[in-house]
Amino acid sequence: MKPFIYRPINRPRTIRLLKIFPGDLGEPIKVLIRHACIDDSDLPEFSALSYTWGSSELSHSIECRDSEISITASLHAALHAVRYTDAFRVVWADGVCINQTDNVEKASQVCMMKDIYRRADEVTVYLGETQGGEDLAIQLLGRIYDLAKELREEKYTEEQRNAKVLLPVYQANWPPDPRQYGLPPFNSPYWEALEKFLLRPWFTRVWIVQEFALADAPLLTCGNGRAVLPYWYFGWLEYNLRCLGLYNQFLVTSETDDIREALQKSLYCMNRLSALRACRESGKLPTMMSLLGRGIGPAATDARDHVFGYLGIAEDCDAPELQPDYTKSVEDVFVDCCKYSVQTLQKLDFLYEAGCYQKNHRLPSWVPDWTTCRITATLGRNDSVENKPAYDSTRDMPPVAHFDWGGNYKALVVRGSILSKVATLGSSLFQNHQSVWLPDNPEASNWYGQTVMFASVTRPGGVESHIRSLIVDNGIAPLGREPLGLDHYRAFALSFKYHKSLLPERAVSMAELFGTLVARACYRRRFCITTDGLLGQVPIETQKGDGICLLSGTRVPFVVRSVGSHGGDEQHYQLVGECYIDGLMYGEGLNLPGFSFQDITLV
Repeated sequence: MKPFIYRPINRPRTIRLLKIFPGDLGEPIKVLIRHACIDDSDLPEFSALSYTWGSSELSHSIECRDSEISITASLHAALHAVRYTDAFRVVWADGVCINQTDNVEKASQVCMMKDIYRRADEVTVYLGETQGGEDLAIQLLGRIYDLAKELREEKYTEEQRNAKVLLPVYQANWPPDPRQYGLPPFNSPYWEALEKFLLRPWFTRVWIVQEFALADAPLLTCGNGRAVLPYWYFGWLEYNLRCLGLYNQFLVTSETDDIREALQKSLYCMNRLSALRACRESGKLPTMMSLLGRGIGPAATDARDHVFGYLGIAEDCDAPELQPDYTKSVEDVFVDCCKYSVQTLQKLDFLYEAGCYQKNHRLPSWVPDWTTCRITATLGRNDSVENKPAYDSTRDMPPVAHFDWGGNYKALVVRGSILSKVATLGSSLFQNHQSVWLPDNPEASNWYGQTVMFASVTRPGGVESHIRSLIVDNGIAPLGREPLGLDHYRAFALSFKYHKSLLPERAVSMAELFGTLVARACYRRRFCITTDGLLGQVPIETQKGDGICLLSGTRVPFVVRSVGSHGGDEQHYQLVGECYIDGLMYGEGLNLPGFSFQDITLV
């Protein structure tokens, strides 16, 4: 059978639709392809298909008249699952309805995807082949959802529920046991099935941002389509587990750090997507740079889709600088986003995600690699419970920046000031299992003792500085209570001296809460002492002698590293990353004797 040849799309706002002939499981898939204008009133009813691309190898085929269309194994399985046995079905699936070999067409179609998912009569999410245990996972998800909903309505005020920063409801025994709520124990097949279900790759795909957030009521299926899940079971699962006090324990029971981290990514991604659905329903969409900064979905077959995949849900999706162009390299796409932020938005917020961490692509240090996933917000994007910036190191000064393209470098020149250098570095404890406090970690006691020693020799030093640095001064007040403070800190300190069985239940609960914030704050960071005696936390890539600087128009200090002049007179710096320095977070550095701004060239 001859290969299928795509007919060019010449009419504006036109898409291809796939009409699938009825057939039983295992029979060849036969289809017809037609063109249709997305704006026509007589647009046929169709289902938009969301699935995981997986391998890009075109190992399977479907029949279209006297031709065959080569497709991936994952799309072939998805089409089998959604095909009716007794009637035609019309679907839209990007892997076959877009000519993937035509970059111009692909860019044009990507711009319409938000309208495709809005106009679709149904969005069908195919999660993958049946793995066993789906029924158990769905039952457990439904029970968790119902329990959390009941407890929120019973125990919390509306203001507390909206804040989504909740203490566990049940604290009589700690850590919580799911059997307290009538749920099966963690070692039961139910939780194992849920873990396996959450590890499906669909949950961390970049394209689900549009597919899930734009659909009115996405239908989640797996296998042959018989296992159907209400989307709200997944949407706030992380939030619901935290509400019940079961989040940490669920992750801790995972066999390996890799599994634990993968579960966190899935839970985080779904939580963020539900928040985006709420934004879309309220008419308040985030900007593209905000979406990129939150790092919702880490998986995409084409790295450029880490930008293009967010267009449908971005407030500024029509900005000329952001339009899809698959003729550009990954570096050019990412750099252009940063240029758009500086030149159009006049913001430097992308620097909070940038640095010299290991990147998947060759990028300047000031350009984030958006192919990596950040499970929690960075310091610079960290907001207080009132949704105001948590820090203000340059007191709302406007950014002053421009670009300098050299022969062998791309530089961002920012007005800033290098205030001090890193004199002493501590060890790093939290490189995995972010936001999960594991008090039995044998290295934890040594790490904590080191932080106490650092606090004792710095200024202003003392307990208050140690508390602020441990949680990067972000002790927001859950449930309207007093902010985390001395009592939580003391309980946390006692957890290193005594086994939890010897501590009062309330002390164990307070240590767990404080420890969770510590783990989140210290993830991939290490304590440091600066040359002027300040205590802080810096990226784990930091080296002794690196500079601590303020950059005009940003909220937090940064670590920079001198890398020479690249043949010119001006010193160049590599951006190591954002940092927390106690005593520089709220504009104190601007009052230092002799303070002044100068050009800092980042490469």
